[in-house]
Amino acid sequence: MGLLKKMMASLSPPSAPKHLPVPLPELSVDSPPGQSWSSSGSSSCSSPSPTTPSPRSSPIAYRAPSNLSGKRRGTPQDAYADISRYSSPDPALEKKSRARRTSSPAVDIVKPTPRRAYIPVPSSTTVMNAVLPPTPDMHKPPIKGILKPPRSATAAPSEASSWSPPPGHSPRPASSASGRPTQEVPLSLHWQLLPPVERPWNPSNRYPRQRLYFDITKPPSTIKIRDYSEMPPRVTRGSKIKDALAKPASNGNLSSMTIRYEKIPGAEIHVAAKDGTTVRCGEVFDAIYEFFDRVMTPDERSDLIPTIAQLNRVEEAFSRRCQDSHRAVPLAEEYEGIRFVDLLEGNTVFHGLMRPLTERRSPEKYWVIEFGPCESH
Repeated sequence: MGLLKKMMASLSPPSAPKHLPVPLPELSVDSPPGQSWSSSGSSSCSSPSPTTPSPRSSPIAYRAPSNLSGKRRGTPQDAYADISRYSSPDPALEKKSRARRTSSPAVDIVKPTPRRAYIPVPSSTTVMNAVLPPTPDMHKPPIKGILKPPRSATAAPSEASSWSPPPGHSPRPASSASGRPTQEVPLSLHWQLLPPVERPWNPSNRYPRQRLYFDITKPPSTIKIRDYSEMPPRVTRGSKIKDALAKPASNGNLSSMTIRYEKIPGAEIHVAAKDGTTVRCGEVFDAIYEFFDRVMTPDERSDLIPTIAQLNRVEEAFSRRCQDSHRAVPLAEEYEGIRFVDLLEGNTVFHGLMRPLTERRSPEKYWVIEFGPCESH
């Protein structure tokens, strides 16, 4: 029985020993609590004894309650109530962070300024006198620029820029003593005196859209102007034509004109301005009509109609003109005789004035008149 009790006693767990509370060691304020923890030579293994503090203890240390306080902490949580009062960082870490902050100064942000092209200003330098052999480029004249400096209109030309004609050559004056323009100022006649175009209604607007019709067998009061800008063409005649005939004959100061008809030897028409300044278109038409409306003398007929064939053509044109006379009955017109207009042999419509082919580059001494057939009724 006693043996059985001993066996049961050996199998039952031993009773826990009763230990008194172990007093914690009091830390000194002078010694940093984390010095052994931050030591590089400490071992990484845990402490062999539960009562011996580990060399790698937590950097947060606490101080054991003092016996002088007289008040005992009841729970372990109360021991950590004032833990913030005893915590202190590692001096080594604080030293490194302070050193890092002081070694890196603040960076000032500066906006970049735009860079401009730098042109060095040549400074005055002193060149030593030296005797150098002449080079071929030194004998060449400097190249002149094609651009000339501006000159005011009132500035007088210099002697270098002035030009004088060579000996024996004198420039042609701009105008003669009579006021007639020379070759330097070519004349342009009014469109009424120019040869008519074949298509005045050309849509390309290259030609004037108006055409003048003048049959020299009738006085200039019967002139008609057709305007082809409208369809059908608008016709201007009668009293409305006076304004058109009052236009200047040219764009210059033309005080007189000489007109020739090459098919009649010696036929010249002289036109003078009635106001003494500018010849008008109506004055040109009046002079043409008065010249060809003259009755021929027997001597002029024998000189200007040398052949029988030409005489037959002239008499035929004379008969048609008498039938369409504007002055009197046909018998009275036939009694007057042949006129210069009959030498045109029916081509009595004015076809404009032009410069002769042989003298187109010479001054405007005279113009040549052209005629064409009449309109068919």
